[in-house]
Amino acid sequence: MWYESLPLTGTAQLWYYRLEFTGDAPSWSCFAQLVLQRLGQPKTKEIATLRCTGSVLDYSNRFLTLECHDAELTESYQVQLFLARLQNPLKTDVALRLPQTLNNAVMLATAYEHQ
Repeated sequence: MWYESLPLTGTAQLWYYRLEFTGDAPSWSCFAQLVLQRLGQPKTKEIATLRCTGSVLDYSNRFLTLECHDAELTESYQVQLFLARLQNPLKTDVALRLPQTLNNAVMLATAYEHQ
């Protein structure tokens, strides 16, 4: 866990140091749970109401900000949610490529937007 904590800065870093100081360094699964508790509750409802009204970059940034709070979302469900909120013809263009990951869906949407 020590290696994974290196990118932490500011209050996140202090929070992790406190975890180590008050007990043993947590396992990866415990750390993931603690991070989710620290960040707040899942944002699935907010994701469901999100719409792509501007650029794909803005939309994907807002989507990822909300998505990172919900560890229960499967990759395929993330892709479905992301695609469902795109506008046509962009939604159709990306969906026809059958992206398997959220990263691929974002990459394809960005590429089609720039065409």
